[in-house]
Amino acid sequence: PMPFDTLVLEDRGAVRVITVHRPEKLNALNRQVLAELQQAFGDAREDAGVRVVVLRGAGPKAFAAGADIAERAGLTPVEGRAFSLAGQRVIVGVLVPLAILGAGLLWL
Repeated sequence: PMPFDTLVLEDRGAVRVITVHRPEKLNALNRQVLAELQQAFGDAREDAGVRVVVLRGAGPKAFAAGADIAERAGLTPVEGRAFSLAGQRVIVGVLVPLAILGAGLLWL
């Protein structure tokens, strides 16, 4: 897997673990994180050796706080909506099985 600024990737056999690594911001999702997630999910989809992707957040406090409010503060309503839709497309567009780990729970 290629290196990213806001993600840490680790392959464990057929499982690719993607960790959002912005613990100082409670892993809030900004444009860079969304773009890197899109790329990382695309890479996983294209890799025949990856059967499952696990998405998790770094740090002890939160999987992800949601959208990065500091970044959204400067957006117009139209830009804010586009930002929200982009985040939804990243998650919904994943074509490999996805397990999300957070706060001790596993959603399939």
